Amino acid sequence: MRTILENWRKYTSGEVPLYHFSTADARSLILDPEYFLTKRNMYSRNDFKVSAYPRVFFYTDLDNTEEQVSSGATLYSATVSGDQIYDILEDPEDLRSVSRGPYGLALNYDELFQNIVDQGYNGAYYTISGGKIGVVVWFEPIEVFKVTEEI
Repeated sequence: MRTILENWRKYTSGEVPLYHFSTADARSLILDPEYFLTKRNMYSRNDFKVSAYPRVFFYTDLDNTEEQVSSGATLYSATVSGDQIYDILEDPEDLRSVSRGPYGLALNYDELFQNIVDQGYNGAYYTISGGKIGVVVWFEPIEVFKVTEEI
């Protein structure tokens, strides 16, 4: 996990490439978080059980993706400014502590994502699979482009 965090930190000061897999096959796509509230794949359903907040999922490292997502899918990419992405793991603005559910026991992800957006961020970074895979959730419509060459 340390390597993922170190790699993430070096990107956040500049442009960050984000990777999205889709069953679509076009030169470019506009990914709208509102669309994915009702039209999502089976593997995304568990994530939306945690929070119904509209978002699009991206990987930060093609060497660390989920096989069920990437297998047979078309790879798309977008590049965004790192300062548009809030690092939930580092939590520099302590947004997790103010995004608690009843009795302050559990993290309320809907509230956390809203707090992140309210602070002016368009996305949020965290890890999944026990800290092995870095992901960014993006809260605004974003254009992605088909990757046609080896990265």
